Amino acid sequence: MTKEKTCPVCNANPTYPPHEVCETCYNKVKSYYVNPREYFERIQEAHRQNWLEKGKTLAPEIIEHNINFGMKSEAERWERIVGDGLSAVIVMIEAIDDQKPTPEFHRRRIVFMYDLINRLDPALFAPASKEEVESFMKSAIAFWNGEITEDERKRIYKSFCELMPQDDPYGRNAKSMVHWMICLEEYFNWMWYQWFESVYDAIFDKLPDEVWIELFKKHFADSIEEWASPS
Repeated sequence: MTKEKTCPVCNANPTYPPHEVCETCYNKVKSYYVNPREYFERIQEAHRQNWLEKGKTLAPEIIEHNINFGMKSEAERWERIVGDGLSAVIVMIEAIDDQKPTPEFHRRRIVFMYDLINRLDPALFAPASKEEVESFMKSAIAFWNGEITEDERKRIYKSFCELMPQDDPYGRNAKSMVHWMICLEEYFNWMWYQWFESVYDAIFDKLPDEVWIELFKKHFADSIEEWASPS
């Protein structure tokens, strides 16, 4: 008899095949994307009130179109995320990115990045050597720990950009991730609330899920446990 697998997120319930997580964790993430019509109606009502305050109106047909579009768009996004089965890595990313990204929490993210990048093929960062990437990452950790001044940060970052310039205008590769480690919040404000989603998108095909799960549990077990615990 085959033993049931336990959900790696909550560590409490059996998995919900074909998904890698249990039904409870599956439904919790699903609720982020597949919402009842009332949810989208409330959003449009807020938009309607905002327009009224400006002396303008939203036509009923526009409101209806926006509601239907929002529902369809989120449902389609959910289908893409689920695919052939919801990944435990995706659920953990939702759990951790759901936490308020304070500077204190960001310091933990930077240490996570150090471990993550050290698991990647050093060739991804050429022409920078493994030792040079290591030195830069340690400088990033020192900066976020308050051990390096802003002027020093700028000097180190400029030097590293000359050594290993970003070659993706959209910042979606392994090299970009190293650059992010020492950038200020204003630089990547667009992803400050989606840090791990952005990191995973950049290198999802470079590491097996087992590594992501291992490192998430090492650095963010408390965040994952809090998310997974019954509310």
